[in-house]
Amino acid sequence: MIFEYLPESYAKALLELTYGQEEEIIEYLDQIQKVLYNDHEIKNFFLNPAINRNLKIETIKKVFSNYVPEILVNFLNVLAKKERLDLFPAIQEIYKYYYDQKNNILFVKVITAIELDSNFKKYIQEVLEQYFKKKTDIGFIVKPEIIGGIIIQAEGREIDNSILNKIKLLYKNLNLTVQIGVGYED
Repeated sequence: MIFEYLPESYAKALLELTYGQEEEIIEYLDQIQKVLYNDHEIKNFFLNPAINRNLKIETIKKVFSNYVPEILVNFLNVLAKKERLDLFPAIQEIYKYYYDQKNNILFVKVITAIELDSNFKKYIQEVLEQYFKKKTDIGFIVKPEIIGGIIIQAEGREIDNSILNKIKLLYKNLNLTVQIGVGYED
């Protein structure tokens, strides 16, 4: 995974500052991400360079001081002061990536057409941990357009065992057969 230099620098600094508290900090970073980026107006406020930096810093203090550790409030203030709040999602992703690397945790996306029950999710996690020989952090995603089956994405690889993929392969093979003129007799 290739990171941009600036977000990586911030993520590494935050990792050093929060050594031993990484799991807790990851949860707080997720909450901050939701507050800053889920509402269009809030996102525009913090990312708009025309809005005074000091106003952003004061808003950060008012919004987050009672809910997140002081180290994160200060970190957000540094980002606001340097007009770098737009880097927050990348910083958060890199922070989690380095934490996972350090703790031998692999992030895996599992895509299905329907929501899976908790027992099946647990079974998938056990199978993937045996396969990769690592602890896994699984993101389960529902995409009805794959019709059925499962898609697993990890370490830059993809196993696509979806019905949609099988239909595409069948179509491609049938199309290739027609193009090269293979005939079939009854």
